[in-house]
Amino acid sequence: MTAPILEIVLKRPSKIYNPGETLYGCLVVSNPCKSDLKHDGIIMQLEGVLSILIPPSKQGLIDTVVNSLKPTVLHSEVLEICRAGKFPHGTSELPFEVLLPISSPKKPIYETFHGNSINIHYALRCTVKRSLLSKPLIQMTEFLVEHKPSSCPLPPRVREFSLTPANVNNAGERSRLPNFSITGRLDSDMCSLSKPLTGEICVQECSGGVVNSIEVQLHRLETCGNPADHLAPTETSEVQSWQVCDGDVARGLAIPLCLPLPRVFTCATVSSRNFAIGFEVIIQVAFCNDHLVKETIPIVLER
Repeated sequence: MTAPILEIVLKRPSKIYNPGETLYGCLVVSNPCKSDLKHDGIIMQLEGVLSILIPPSKQGLIDTVVNSLKPTVLHSEVLEICRAGKFPHGTSELPFEVLLPISSPKKPIYETFHGNSINIHYALRCTVKRSLLSKPLIQMTEFLVEHKPSSCPLPPRVREFSLTPANVNNAGERSRLPNFSITGRLDSDMCSLSKPLTGEICVQECSGGVVNSIEVQLHRLETCGNPADHLAPTETSEVQSWQVCDGDVARGLAIPLCLPLPRVFTCATVSSRNFAIGFEVIIQVAFCNDHLVKETIPIVLER
């Protein structure tokens, strides 16, 4: 006997919604059997869950936030799509609509985020209830939550940087580096996720050696616990890397930076009592003798 098939179809193909919007869609039930499919009612549940997992390498550092690391239900709402009845042979469509609430300080609706330690996801779960002798039919689909762009965006703040041998703390390693001076800037450390990260970098001087490559990396910082607590573990991971140049470059040449920010594995910078998600840009220069010099620039991502 072929089992019936459930499918949750949202009218918005991107599946991206803002807090305060209504999700419109339909439940498609395909009954391949010649006989009718009896059911005891159909319910749809919208649920948003925040999960925080301390990395194994950093477990045991704190015990005060253990309770806050349990999965937190950000929002849960159940609605009845239809009462008990039957589905005939073939395909049946049942429309539904469910409201995603507006975010508030007491009940925040965070943006969707899938990280190594922090996971924020939203899903619709449909359950077709059946008799005690039959298993219920369950189907789930995830949708994405993004906040609307701010009506009062933060003003851009130019962030200049400079890399010299003084950036290297180890005196022995510093003595093996060429005499170099690399300058540049980010046009703003307040970055919109819908716009590329822009700026420039310039090798002013590099005597006694050559530049092997220059990379710009985007890292995310996931803090498990209260960000104000210095014991709260923070995991840093690379999100994306852009190679600005491969090989040596002309001295005094300003190399423009125009780096699109990835939509996957990023979200707007957020900080709360139980967790924080931040980002930073790493300027990494490799020399021909395999020595690396880095400069870290904290940035704020926003819609």
